[in-house]
Amino acid sequence: MMNPSRNESFATARTRLTVAMLCRLVVAMVMLSGLTVTIALAQGAVPVAESTGESGGESAGESAGESGGPALDDVLAREAWSDPTYGLTLRPPLSSKLERETADDAVLRITGEDGWQILLFIKKSTEDLSLQQVLESAVGQLASLERMRLTQQKDVHPKNREGVVIYFKVDNRKAKPWVLGEAFMQIDPRTVAMLQLKVDQDKFERMQPIFEAVFRSVDMRDRAKLEEERKAMLKRGTEWLKKVDLKKRAAALIDEQLFRIVRDGQDIGYMKMTQGQDKAMKMPGLRVTLQARIQMGDRATDSQSEFFLSEDGKEEIWSIKMTAHPLRPDLKGATRPTGRTLDGKPLAPPPDTISWAETGIRSGNNVTVSRQGPEGIEDNKWLSPEEGYVSQVDLYLLGALLPRKEKAEMGYYAYYPAAGKITFRTERLVPRTDGGLEVYSRPSPDEPEQMSRYGDNGRLLERTLENDTRLIPVGKAELAAIWGLK
Repeated sequence: MMNPSRNESFATARTRLTVAMLCRLVVAMVMLSGLTVTIALAQGAVPVAESTGESGGESAGESAGESGGPALDDVLAREAWSDPTYGLTLRPPLSSKLERETADDAVLRITGEDGWQILLFIKKSTEDLSLQQVLESAVGQLASLERMRLTQQKDVHPKNREGVVIYFKVDNRKAKPWVLGEAFMQIDPRTVAMLQLKVDQDKFERMQPIFEAVFRSVDMRDRAKLEEERKAMLKRGTEWLKKVDLKKRAAALIDEQLFRIVRDGQDIGYMKMTQGQDKAMKMPGLRVTLQARIQMGDRATDSQSEFFLSEDGKEEIWSIKMTAHPLRPDLKGATRPTGRTLDGKPLAPPPDTISWAETGIRSGNNVTVSRQGPEGIEDNKWLSPEEGYVSQVDLYLLGALLPRKEKAEMGYYAYYPAAGKITFRTERLVPRTDGGLEVYSRPSPDEPEQMSRYGDNGRLLERTLENDTRLIPVGKAELAAIWGLK
């Protein structure tokens, strides 16, 4: 989504990010990312043995070796996070959380309960650089900043690669001092992985060995093998798609589902999804409609989305509309949005209302998407792949359409609204003993996995989203009681 500019107000920036979040929540019904994941759920994870076996580096249980730090198993999770774009893997600290943020360019953000953060960045250069040049540039930039002082520089080696770590103490006049740590490893002559630590000074002594253990756990999977795996997943996905016909799609339709949107145990919104047979432009087909609201503090973001697929699967039409706005305390009901005064007169939208919309059409292999937001209008056109392309409607029917007899991994191409482009999407299927299915979906190679749990009838039972946010099915009476709806 769009990042706030330096000149806009904080309120406008906050509203823009809320719109982005709801866009993800709306499209989260097709497995968006964004996204906080507890280590215990192991989302976006690959087994440690898989990530370390190819490189021949130290095993998970070995001690730190030359760095003198703790054994990895003593401080790090057994499951490793994996980035499919570069084949990068690392093991997060025990009892930490993983997030994929939209407000900065961090590939990964790991957070702890006492406020520390570890961020992963992938930095690119227009020319070849040595690790020493990267180090000198970083030290020079940070040392030039006021109230920052270099305190340590040391060699710490990830698996089979050179690495270096620097630490700066940051004196803050309005708050207690903190420490910035940066660890560098080259992926190739023009690409560098940077792991960054942000921690209060009084917690640094405990966090330093853990941060360095995370850096030592960084590994690189073989790129050729990653490509082989991608082709194999695409083949399985294509074979599955060939078996999906109109009869199976129609059988997968669920008339209506209601969901609570819950964060940290608190309700922050709700969503309604309806599915059925319909017509568009005189074509018979299937339609999926979503209505959602996110409400935090004195602001709300509303969305209305529709997705249509013709019976022959050759034509698609969709639209996504969102508006972020303040709530009106002068209207009856604390949760009532802007609209009309009590005597029925229309209200002009407040100045910090932000709207965003997208319309899309696919005819055969021609895909056209128009997006309109605060930064203007953007039009794009693509050709979808001849095989292995999934419609937007199909993505909402996955719970009933995906095979569930055995564990499997498959991939295919789909338009991804959060990225505004066609991406390669993967699904990891784990059948449950009760006949249900767990689906770990990655909507694009740049995103972590997300988990959905379906019942034996294909109905969604739970979905995990960003920042400990979950979609939970709910009945009409319970939802009405929570939000005061009629």
